[in-house]
Amino acid sequence: MEKDEKKQDELSDFELLEKTKALRNAKSTIYVPKKERYEDLGSSAIIFTGFGAVGDMLVILSVLDIISIPFLSQVTSQITFFVMCTIFLIIGIQSWYKAKKLKYELGEEEDITDQINNWMKENITSQLLSTVEDKSVSSEINDLNKLNYISELTLSNFPDVEADYIDLLSEKFYNTFYE
Repeated sequence: MEKDEKKQDELSDFELLEKTKALRNAKSTIYVPKKERYEDLGSSAIIFTGFGAVGDMLVILSVLDIISIPFLSQVTSQITFFVMCTIFLIIGIQSWYKAKKLKYELGEEEDITDQINNWMKENITSQLLSTVEDKSVSSEINDLNKLNYISELTLSNFPDVEADYIDLLSEKFYNTFYE
């Protein structure tokens, strides 16, 4: 009898582990608007490019004996620091490139955002949301149901837009007008 219970516990542990792995692999990120991503990339580009350029210049000046930096006195440390700073410089340049590419997409996202927000203002009413309300559940559950309903309606009218982005806009809309 104990062996059967132990096997059942092991099986449930295995099933639990598999479910945990599936959750880790599931998409669980929140949509970040392109404007925010553009700003993040811009600041990353400045920081990485700055550190990389200054670091490489310090190594070059140290190798030419123009300045003396104690931790750059050996060839191996000079090579290591130069490679590291060059990698920073490359990451910075790539961030500039990605930010420039993303800048062109900003206008498109802002237009779609305006269209979605206008559609929600015109079509999502408190009367419509009251049809989703269930008196037998808590207000929090009702709020979640209303939010899901807004997202579903909006997604059905804008099927080409990412669902995560519609969820973000729906939540902002609901918080602004109905909370």
